[in-house]
Amino acid sequence: MRLGPTATAAAEIEQKTSREGQTMASATNTKKIASYIAEAKANGLELRESDFKEYDGDLTLHSMDPSEWIAAMAMD
Repeated sequence: MRLGPTATAAAEIEQKTSREGQTMASATNTKKIASYIAEAKANGLELRESDFKEYDGDLTLHSMDPSEWIAAMAMD
């Protein structure tokens, strides 16, 4: 069974954080990050997990909502 890009990215993030012994984002946000990374890639953008910050449980990307940031960058 082949994983889609979102599932693959989520699995890679989980493996990385497990190896490092620390979690940069909650499990729910890890899946969201993987989804945003896949969405960005589909729009020709490159993002990494480290580009995202978690603030009071909410994700931000360069101090913006990730969906809004991706949409703005894809318009350029």
